[in-house]
Amino acid sequence: VCGGQFTDAGGATGNYPNSSDSIITICPTNPGEVVTVTFTSFNTEANWDALYIFDGNSIAAPQIVSGNGAGNVPGGLAGGFWGTVIPDPITSSSANGCLTFRFRSDASFNNPGWVANVTCSPAPTCPRPTALTFSAITQTSATVGWTEVGTATTWEVLVLPAGSPAPLPTAIGVTTTTNPFPIPNLLSATAYDVYVKSICSANDTSIWSNKGNFRTLIQNDACADAINVPVNPDTSCLLNVSGTVIGATASTQPNACGGTADDDVWFSFVASATSHSIDLNNVAGSTTDLYHVLYSGNCGALTQLYCSDPNNSVANNLVIGQTYYIRVYTWTGTPNQTSTFTVCIGTIPPPISASTTLYTNPQLVQDVLLNTTCASVTNITSSTGSNFGSTNGIGYFNKNGSTFPFNEGVVLSTGNANSTPGPNTTNLSDGTQAWVGDAQLNAIILAATGQPMNSTNASKLEFDFVPIINTLSFNFIFASEEYGTFQCDFSDAFAFLLTNTTTGVTTNLAVLPGTNTPISVVTIRDSLYNNSCGSANAQYFGNYYELPGGQNPLGAPINFNGMTVPLTASSPVVPGQLYHIKLVVADRSDTLYDSAVFIEGGSFNIGTVDLGDDLLQQTNNAVCFGETQLLDSGLSTTDFTFVWSLNGTVIADQTGPSIVVNTPGSYTLTAQYNNTTCSVTDTIQV
Repeated sequence: VCGGQFTDAGGATGNYPNSSDSIITICPTNPGEVVTVTFTSFNTEANWDALYIFDGNSIAAPQIVSGNGAGNVPGGLAGGFWGTVIPDPITSSSANGCLTFRFRSDASFNNPGWVANVTCSPAPTCPRPTALTFSAITQTSATVGWTEVGTATTWEVLVLPAGSPAPLPTAIGVTTTTNPFPIPNLLSATAYDVYVKSICSANDTSIWSNKGNFRTLIQNDACADAINVPVNPDTSCLLNVSGTVIGATASTQPNACGGTADDDVWFSFVASATSHSIDLNNVAGSTTDLYHVLYSGNCGALTQLYCSDPNNSVANNLVIGQTYYIRVYTWTGTPNQTSTFTVCIGTIPPPISASTTLYTNPQLVQDVLLNTTCASVTNITSSTGSNFGSTNGIGYFNKNGSTFPFNEGVVLSTGNANSTPGPNTTNLSDGTQAWVGDAQLNAIILAATGQPMNSTNASKLEFDFVPIINTLSFNFIFASEEYGTFQCDFSDAFAFLLTNTTTGVTTNLAVLPGTNTPISVVTIRDSLYNNSCGSANAQYFGNYYELPGGQNPLGAPINFNGMTVPLTASSPVVPGQLYHIKLVVADRSDTLYDSAVFIEGGSFNIGTVDLGDDLLQQTNNAVCFGETQLLDSGLSTTDFTFVWSLNGTVIADQTGPSIVVNTPGSYTLTAQYNNTTCSVTDTIQV
């Protein structure tokens, strides 16, 4: 009634019931007046429960529509009001002055509903326009039409950004004598609210009409207007384009994929490789459930290649130089979605390669790990899953054109070494319970951390050697599936156990630089990838290959969630003495979530000569005219005898471990290990 309150069936303080279907008509008490309903609160389940408003005394009267579609509300009628946005005040334009409300809700989830004030006032002498309609919508223009209730032939049209407050009576629009009225100079993919008032005379104007709304079309609404997406040389997505479905409409091209393609937008790219990744990133808005479809051909004759509900996919068997089209749309059939996203086309780099048969384990030590022929290496032994009826965790790896830091080397894995190449698309949990752990590793980890290791699935490579220099060093990377989910409190472990057979002292070289702390997922981690705990020595963490947050797993050179940066294990040694080293990695407690250690080939340095990189103009490190350059082998005069030569000719009187040069040419150092027949050589171009 006039002066009263209008609420849902739950009242001002309760929730409305499920499965509602109620109709309320509010009419003025006094003839000649009109009803106005002003909402003070509004909260219904969006897409499922809606209040429908009709400009008259029944639901057969013209509907006062919102910008919402039908959603999933029972009955399937578009234009209902839902959500938490409070509707503008609604005033009747009908001759009877009434408003009719129909509320429909589904069978689950009810909300507080609404509270509104009802007022009645004399009908205006200049009635406002009703039934706003929109047509001829383009990217930058639209046409609005309306029903003139009175006799006005002049109107004002007010166009506002969607969601703006309802205009005051004093707001000024564009005056026109044209109905329908063209609206120019609009932004593409933008929602607008429109109001119209009638000008009945110089002294008599109506109030603003009930709100109408529309969205302009989007630039790439049609296949022919597809936005070109640049192709990244990798999967970093530094190159991308922004997208949205705001203002999009259905296309005519065939689509055999799921969802409802009523708001599709189009993108294209030119293949530069036979495989590319397609990623929809930074998805936000009314729904994040997007479909994308890949086509070949042209817009008039497209061939659908595949559908993808996930926002990441891989396109294979592409033709280099050919244009491909991507159709993106929201899964839901509810109109007026506001989803935004970025589109990235990535080039998937090759992963590393790995083999458990290319080299025998002794060959892995002698031909891959070592970078000298002078060292004495004996007693090579190994143990891995293949010794226990399981998989082989020891193998050779090669960079294979990937982004992995090492060119080649030896991999020790708690699973199958052949499964270590990327991309990171599977969870490696190879190995059986019959594959045992390592007691020495258990003792090392217990002593260092106080936590029992209970290792399983140990892969180990051991050998004796006699160094010819006073420092042992080699480079390695630790990788694990436990990075991310389990990095806070659970970790597989590995150790590089160096034993001086003369003193019997054993030292673990797989420790954080400058400490005795063993390296593991727990001791090197970045909280960016699991904020349940803080970072630990994050400067030593390298890459994380999981989305969101990390790098694209499709571009991962290895099939592990995360890996450290290249690290160096080193220790003082006594030249000429016998040492034993044990390289071992194992799972902790179970056989799940494998880990691996990648040891750089040729970096196991127990005696060699290295004069460094060539000094050349083309590499911008040449020696300038008139300047000198020190070439230093770093070897000891106690252990070696030295011969220097320039362009094949021995340089007289140069018998030390270093030389100062100022003449261009090819310098070679031959270092003879004293009291042996072994020598090492290196050449540098200056």
